[in-house]
Amino acid sequence: MLPNVTQQQQRENDQLFDALWREYGGADPGALILYRDIEAITGRPCDTPEGWALVRRFRRRLLAREENGGREIATRCEPRVGVRLLTHLEAAVDVPQERTRKIYRQGSRTLKETAGAAASGVLSDHQRGILAKTRAAIYAVRRQAGRIRRDHGGGLPPSPTIPARKPR
Repeated sequence: MLPNVTQQQQRENDQLFDALWREYGGADPGALILYRDIEAITGRPCDTPEGWALVRRFRRRLLAREENGGREIATRCEPRVGVRLLTHLEAAVDVPQERTRKIYRQGSRTLKETAGAAASGVLSDHQRGILAKTRAAIYAVRRQAGRIRRDHGGGLPPSPTIPARKPR
């Protein structure tokens, strides 16, 4: 149960989610479920915490394993449009590329943000040793993510239903 939510509110959320699942739980991969359609069913704007909680719950259920009541379908939110159910091809092509890019970027940020602490004389010997090992591990993960993107990035054709993104 969510914090600061009464049992009555939780029952109402469950009913709204059940209505949303009945309507769109059987949607085909590749479908786009518009936020305005979700709002029409739930009566809650998707840009509010309550509406977004229902969208997150719906996406988690779609991704869940079949034995847990899900459909094992990955989704992506299209900003200000809706939720796209990814086909297996899209999941195989786009998801790994996005995730490895994020791993690389987060590793770079972490290394930049901890560089000052490593150089400062404030840390004890033990803390410096832990930080050095952590930074070395992050650098190795970042390097591996870069290799994955470089070596496997062009191996699969772009997916047909997600438009090409601007190169970064």
